[in-house]
Amino acid sequence: FFILSKGECGGSPSARERESILAAKILGVNLEFGGFKDTRISHGRELIDAIAERLLAQTPSLLFVPTDKSAHQDHKSTYFSCLTALSLCSSRKRYIPQLSLAYPTPIMSFESVHGFRPNVYEEITEVFEIKLKAMRAFKSEKQKAFMNSRLIKNVARQRAREVAHREFNSYGFYEGFELVMAVNSIRENRDL
Repeated sequence: FFILSKGECGGSPSARERESILAAKILGVNLEFGGFKDTRISHGRELIDAIAERLLAQTPSLLFVPTDKSAHQDHKSTYFSCLTALSLCSSRKRYIPQLSLAYPTPIMSFESVHGFRPNVYEEITEVFEIKLKAMRAFKSEKQKAFMNSRLIKNVARQRAREVAHREFNSYGFYEGFELVMAVNSIRENRDL
């Protein structure tokens, strides 16, 4: 995980750092902080280079970015900077993740208001309790409505209903994403 800021405008940065480290440990992922200032993250060279540097160093096959539909300016800047960084990476080293997905930010529980429309779904039934445990690590955020376990469960069930509508007998918990880029399909069709 590459977390750009420590959320200092929304609370204690040291608490957010500790919580992020604990959540990463629960999820079994590496974590790095970008050192950018909360609410002051802008789509520009510094951010683009920071993202491109991590992409080239780690070469992930899957990239998750916040959606551009978020009302938060930092999330929008991150989304567009990720697109530019992906372009730089592909031209510099001919590297690009096979799949890039945009995720809704927690405050976007009611996506229709913001325009978020998932078109890629991933079943998370087997890891749903781990997700909840990782989210509970953010004790400084627990008073916020989007951290409510019942709401999180209901959104995951709604995603399952969306999938069931498309694929009969799909139940459980699902996460929904917007497709940003799928490289495999582009490369496979290049010879047509």
